[in-house]
Amino acid sequence: ADALKSPAERGRERENLRACVALVENGPDSPVEFRRESTTAIRLGARLEPGQTLLVQESFDPYWRAYSGGTRLNVRKDALGFMLIDAPPGPHDIRLVFETPIENRAGRLATAASGLMILGLAGLGLRRRRVRL
Repeated sequence: ADALKSPAERGRERENLRACVALVENGPDSPVEFRRESTTAIRLGARLEPGQTLLVQESFDPYWRAYSGGTRLNVRKDALGFMLIDAPPGPHDIRLVFETPIENRAGRLATAASGLMILGLAGLGLRRRRVRL
């Protein structure tokens, strides 16, 4: 796909990437308290100034949700594939939660049901075999 881009497009992408790296490396010195609660939950404590966005260097997935004070915050993907959380200025206690998609839950249920069916059929086969002996 990169071969289809014009030199100007590739140049703009490189400049955007350099700008992102510069922001991360040389951005405002705002400490963030980071605590992983589990594989699907992260707690963040941060104070944001006007115009700031919180960068979380965790791979973006559309099923990550961020909440602060009962309000859902926007989570979006940055140029490097990490998460950006848009929150208003001020102090925040943010809970970042991965909410398992319904498709994954349905898949787990189908897997469990098929496993139980296999065990049931195997048990039925063993029972019939014993009856014949």
